[in-house]
Amino acid sequence: MAVYDLDLQELPLFAGLKAAEVDQFIQATGAKVKRYGKDTRILKTYEHNDKIGIIAEGEALVIAEDRFGNESVGHRLGRGALFGSTTAILPSYVNPTAIDAVTDVLVLWVPYMALIVAGPKLGRIHGIVMRNLLVAFCRKNVMMVQKLGECKIVCVNRYCMNLLYAPYWGKQR
Repeated sequence: MAVYDLDLQELPLFAGLKAAEVDQFIQATGAKVKRYGKDTRILKTYEHNDKIGIIAEGEALVIAEDRFGNESVGHRLGRGALFGSTTAILPSYVNPTAIDAVTDVLVLWVPYMALIVAGPKLGRIHGIVMRNLLVAFCRKNVMMVQKLGECKIVCVNRYCMNLLYAPYWGKQR
């Protein structure tokens, strides 16, 4: 499938760009589209990665691995979702998560270093993509803070319940 058939300009990363500008971006960065079949591991845990992945079509799951090798399902990624950016930007970071295809998936892989150095070639296009990338990172940050707030409330509630009921636990009914 050709890149122009994917309507990439509709993805959040390319918001504000025309299809021709997205094609220009892909040419300048050397981005590639790769197809993954259902139930395929797109990105392995602890794998070195120097590209930012954008789901162009299909759905995937984030799989978290603990220190014992146990896997748990994180959340779903759909069209337009970014992944792999942490390891692409911070190559020394060892990421304990994997990405698994739930359906057939098309991923647009953008080499991070090519994205950074493409600024002079792309001008305004580069500025728009970088702004959209920062917006995506900020949204992830806000969601993470909200989840931490929810976890904090649950933990405080459990702690309070433990304090309230602790005197009764040792007694027989």
